Amino acid sequence: MLNKYQNIYFLGIGGVGMSGLAGWCIENKYTVLGYDRNDNYFTSKLKEKGALIHHDICTEKIPKKSLDVKTTLVVYTPAVQKDHGLYFFFRERNFTIIKRSELLREIASDYNVIAIAGTHGKTTISIMLSHILISSGYAPNAFFGGVSKNYQSNFLIGKSNYMIVEADEFDKSFLQLEP
Repeated sequence: MLNKYQNIYFLGIGGVGMSGLAGWCIENKYTVLGYDRNDNYFTSKLKEKGALIHHDICTEKIPKKSLDVKTTLVVYTPAVQKDHGLYFFFRERNFTIIKRSELLREIASDYNVIAIAGTHGKTTISIMLSHILISSGYAPNAFFGGVSKNYQSNFLIGKSNYMIVEADEFDKSFLQLEP
């Protein structure tokens, strides 16, 4: 599904999960655009990598290159309500709109997924397991619910067929995964 899009617009790009997915998309040569109400650590890092991010709900602030319904996929976080002005803008123009968990499912479908579940410790265990695999000669791909101090990132792009993800219970998004 992803290969038919050139642009990916993230509605709520500044969260840890969304920014990791946006970073992965940049590294995989997609044009990343998005909105978040505030500038933060994650939006600053994404802007440094070339993401076009705005912080105003005004639709005139949406980068023009993301306005083609055929080449732009819209991804939103459940933190963004469906009555949000930008969500409404894209829905009214018939853009394909998917949840963050659906994009993660799409990306992860090409990998052998190791999903870390639980109510506490998912980020710590995901980072520890990634580090163990890297130290053992594997090069896993991973998405973290925080920033790894070892790798200064909330995602890893490796060369192996393994992907480590957090099986997040919020909004039942873990049901999108096939570990």
